[in-house]
Amino acid sequence: MKCIRLDFERKDVPLPRAGLLVLLVALATTVALGDHYLTMRKRLADWELAADQLEHSARRHGIAVHREPQEGDRNEEVRHANDVLRQLTLPWDQLFESIEAAGSTDVALLALAPDRDKRLVRIGIEAKNAAAGLGYLRSLENQEVFQSVQLQNHQVQLQDPEKPIRFNLQATWKGLP
Repeated sequence: MKCIRLDFERKDVPLPRAGLLVLLVALATTVALGDHYLTMRKRLADWELAADQLEHSARRHGIAVHREPQEGDRNEEVRHANDVLRQLTLPWDQLFESIEAAGSTDVALLALAPDRDKRLVRIGIEAKNAAAGLGYLRSLENQEVFQSVQLQNHQVQLQDPEKPIRFNLQATWKGLP
């Protein structure tokens, strides 16, 4: 067996040329990108100044100018992002577990539409018979997640030979912040 000598106190650490080269390239790239950023920022400021001067000149000559407000666009984007965030932070696990716990073999879930702002969940189901549909509604009422569950409407599917019944339910979601 060959003996391996480990030297943990090496005093002369050579500077690796490849590492130094990568560092220099990274620094040069950073400087170039910084310069490009400052150039683009100055160009944008010049274009905004020119647009303001053109708008002022047009208004002086009685020409109506309509510029899209940039801040309004940002506010709309922020509002949309907040809506998406609110949808993502809904307690989906509790909702799905409650709906699955209320289910039976005689009922099929067709639609699920939560509305966080109104604290409502619209649920569409299809049941083999009226008793199965109403049993599902009662089972949902017993779930901790829902404050109340109401039957919105129902319709017998006459075109289907088994004549299932479609129910549209509306549940009030409790415990939402």
